[in-house]
Amino acid sequence: MTAAAFNARISTNYDSVAEEYINELIRTLPDASAAAIYNCFHFTVGTMFVACAESGRIERPSKGNVHSRDLERMFDDMLLCVPKTLNPSVMVMRSAQDGT
Repeated sequence: MTAAAFNARISTNYDSVAEEYINELIRTLPDASAAAIYNCFHFTVGTMFVACAESGRIERPSKGNVHSRDLERMFDDMLLCVPKTLNPSVMVMRSAQDGT
């Protein structure tokens, strides 16, 4: 399958869902720029793809304490972690506190 054919198939099955998700991000984050909305969407989708691949990669750095097949736990932990670690205001405050 060519890239063009693949993109056409993805668009047929994915674009309407992506549009709904993006519209919800716009509603939820009214002060965010269009670029921020699309980057947030792209990051979220990428994260979901990596998680759903169940690659087994996380088992090594976690020394077997975390399992890539445990998607429910991964999702719950992501909800706890992502807003705190990727929030730009938190990152700026940490940099100021650390002097970095």
